[in-house]
Amino acid sequence: MFNHTSAVLNDCVLAYDLTEQRYLFISPEVYTILGLSPQQLYHDNNLWETLIKPNELAEVKEALKNLYINQPLELTYTINTPQQTTKKILDKKRFYIDAATGHSVMLSIITDEVPANNKTTAAETFNQPANVSDDSGFGKQFLNLLIDSKTSFLIRIDVNGNYSFINGQYTKIFGYKPEDLLGKHFSVTTVPEEVHLCEDAFIKCINNPGKIISLLHKKPDIYGNLHDTEWEFISVVNKYGTVCEIQGIGQDVTNRLKTERQLLQQNKRINDMASLSSHELRRPVASMLGLINIMDKENLHNPENKQIMDYLQIVSTEIDEVIRTIVDNAFTGNNS
Repeated sequence: MFNHTSAVLNDCVLAYDLTEQRYLFISPEVYTILGLSPQQLYHDNNLWETLIKPNELAEVKEALKNLYINQPLELTYTINTPQQTTKKILDKKRFYIDAATGHSVMLSIITDEVPANNKTTAAETFNQPANVSDDSGFGKQFLNLLIDSKTSFLIRIDVNGNYSFINGQYTKIFGYKPEDLLGKHFSVTTVPEEVHLCEDAFIKCINNPGKIISLLHKKPDIYGNLHDTEWEFISVVNKYGTVCEIQGIGQDVTNRLKTERQLLQQNKRINDMASLSSHELRRPVASMLGLINIMDKENLHNPENKQIMDYLQIVSTEIDEVIRTIVDNAFTGNNS
């Protein structure tokens, strides 16, 4: 995984096991950027500290205290390389739980290509997924709102389909802890019969950078409940235009879809009642009109009128029964 990250970003990538206090991975770019060989760092874990300008080292160490699981930290500080060159570097760190060992791991992506307008100091932290930049600051503010959102999910998935970030709302609704999912494939949180829908959306994001891909699918929580979720996914690219992650913004739409289904059922019931009313009422009303037409209106005492009145009573009873049935069905939903 680290080799892939290094190849994609062309930056210095360091993975440090905080539990065992040792480096798991150091990319060759460490020499180009820090002026140190991988062997030097493997031999001395704290060698990088000697590179940082003394007046900035304390600030960097203080900032590292704000490195929490799943909440990336972005640092800018100055180093003096063994080759006697001074560089300002951008160091993006992320702390996560290794799914295989359960150890705490700190991943660092370091570059010496710091934007000229970057005024970030070592003490500034950004509670957002890595690889996001917006000179206006609006994108950063928007992501911060999503991370802290009480209604929307924000997730990141790497190019291998594994979770790299989930926000608090996601963990709250589905019951997972971040360490339960980070590094796991997205299929573990999808019902089996809909995995192909997620895979299709994932491939579309990879093949169409910058295009929003919509998806509606079911997700189970740890308690066995199914949630209808609606998502918009978009690929995140690095400075070379290569897709490095997929970002998804979603919502739980279970209640909304339930209401929509109820409205559809209600509309169907109304249409069925209208059809029933038309059919069931037409016959007795036609009979009543026919009987009225054959009454002897000139001689109301005609004995035949008595028989017609008896029939009108029967037809009126039929109409009353049909109306009662329609009213009952309107409240019970029985259209039979």
